[in-house]
Amino acid sequence: MLGIVDGSGLPLASTLGETARAIGSAAFHDRLLCLLAMLLDWDRRTAIGYFDGVSPEFFFSEGVPDDCRDLYLSNYYQFDPFLRYWAGSRRCGVVTLQDVASLDYDGTFIKVFNPMIGISDEVGVLLPWFCGSTLGLFLERTHGKYSVESIQVLRNLYPLILGLQEAHLSCIGKTLEVKAAMAAASHGTQAVLITGARGERLFASSGWDRAEIDLPGLMSSLNAPLNGNHTSLCIDGRHTLAIQPLELGLPALDDGWIYILRDAPVRTDGLDIDGGVISLSMNRLTPRESEVVKLILAGYPTVSIAKKLGISRGTVKNHRNCIYEKLDITTERELFLLLLEYLRSHPRRSDG
Repeated sequence: MLGIVDGSGLPLASTLGETARAIGSAAFHDRLLCLLAMLLDWDRRTAIGYFDGVSPEFFFSEGVPDDCRDLYLSNYYQFDPFLRYWAGSRRCGVVTLQDVASLDYDGTFIKVFNPMIGISDEVGVLLPWFCGSTLGLFLERTHGKYSVESIQVLRNLYPLILGLQEAHLSCIGKTLEVKAAMAAASHGTQAVLITGARGERLFASSGWDRAEIDLPGLMSSLNAPLNGNHTSLCIDGRHTLAIQPLELGLPALDDGWIYILRDAPVRTDGLDIDGGVISLSMNRLTPRESEVVKLILAGYPTVSIAKKLGISRGTVKNHRNCIYEKLDITTERELFLLLLEYLRSHPRRSDG
């Protein structure tokens, strides 16, 4: 079977290699569709996401006019027998139009919609996606039907296609873990949640799982309206959420959000912070460590401190560790409390 070639003479093995190299990237499903397209004749090809409770989403399409996509998404997706098949069975695999024809109860999709947009036959390769959803890779014909033999070739190849998809999901999962770890490190916390554009839960740290139990109002705060800018929300008097957009360069996952739970800064209105830091640092902290303390107290995360001081994030972390060790504390909140305790026991004298 690896001797099959497409019109350009590119062997299937080469396309398979390109698909494997694209794992974890935005090009992966395009390459996977190219692989499938070498096995069957086609006129149009699409990648569509099926999700619970919301309309499907086109992630990729070739040869499909815009008005056909708009017509499908405006109303006809509700009659899509492939969507009904997945919603009813939650099964992935190679599915033909004939396999799901009985789910088009009144013929609205097969007898009305498909002729309207010029589709004579269609086969879908349904693959697992995040959070119980599925990704359908569809090859469509505008004339003729797919043969039983060609469909069987596709079914024989499905275990390989599934393995590539699972490797792709695993790679994305590791990327999400790295994103979460970077967000956690920059804010000095271990509680991070990453959601997709439709609110689906893509990643949650163990610290976030614990926080959901300890903070009853945490999950309800996720419903607050957000925009494309970095946002901060107050959970209660002791905790805030730092919120930033998820950017992976993957059309199917971008427009999601990263939520970082952190201790709320202790209010210091009217207190001589600079004087307090100087006094507190005397004989214990270096001038650079004192600068870092002031920025921490001002609410700057590690990344911002590094930019302001022109040093690396690793150097900022080293300064933090030295500061905590010298002051005999372990957290940012303890630093706030230590400073407040010092300031309140040494109130600023008024002039005159």
